[in-house]
Amino acid sequence: MQTITLGISVKASKTSISIPERDIEVEATDYLEVEVKPGDLNVDIQPGEAKALRLLVIKSSVYSDLEFTVNDGANDKSKAVQLDGPQIFSGGAMALFDVQQPKRLTFKNKSPDKDKTAKVEIFVGRDATP
Repeated sequence: MQTITLGISVKASKTSISIPERDIEVEATDYLEVEVKPGDLNVDIQPGEAKALRLLVIKSSVYSDLEFTVNDGANDKSKAVQLDGPQIFSGGAMALFDVQQPKRLTFKNKSPDKDKTAKVEIFVGRDATP
């Protein structure tokens, strides 16, 4: 068992909200760095059901012209999500993708500039046993 500590702080000019650090217990973590050139790129993130995925973090060097879908590697896939900033999904947030067995992320770099590569970092915390 591994422990991931997650805390978030958001500040605006006159307001702020802070989510205190909390521990997320997981059996496995994965960290991936991929380069998404213009076109599509499939990245496998886990082998199990949505409830096994406890944390998904996606960060990119480029946030324009980049989107992703969550899919099961076959027919079941989510709607496209514009990657317009860092993304954090924890707890029941994976249900938003409406994919029973989210195994893969498919990134699409729609940049017309053939040399515009996005360097994407993906962190996954999951349960490894059913």
